[in-house]
Amino acid sequence: MNTSSLGGLNLNLGRGIPIKTTINNAIPNFSNNMEPPKRKRKVRHIMFGFGDVKNPLPESVELVDEIVSEYIISMATELKKDKIQTEDILFHIRKDRKKFNRVKELLTMHEELKRAKKAFEMTDDPDAEDDNRGEDGDDDV
Repeated sequence: MNTSSLGGLNLNLGRGIPIKTTINNAIPNFSNNMEPPKRKRKVRHIMFGFGDVKNPLPESVELVDEIVSEYIISMATELKKDKIQTEDILFHIRKDRKKFNRVKELLTMHEELKRAKKAFEMTDDPDAEDDNRGEDGDDDV
């Protein structure tokens, strides 16, 4: 049974290991390495991308932020690491084929978007081809 609530109550993610939902005392500086307003804005954007309203309730954003933070903290605790890399996430979810395949798909899409953005920026920048020009615009010979 998956249960969750705010205010320091237990969160049970179905694995029989309840974890505290208050992230203040979990791992110092782990969840706070991104400024809270920036992190909350990203959570709102992610929620909107998954079908929520454009400006979700602050309580909803806080709950999703806490759940995600707790999941990452519990993963870091299990892996006994202070810093989690992409490979660590893949290792952690390797037995859940649905999650694993979705993460691989998102990572592939992310790389494709980076390549497309880079290619677009290179074709959009006319000075990128003219590397041999001096400050006055004349060709250096």
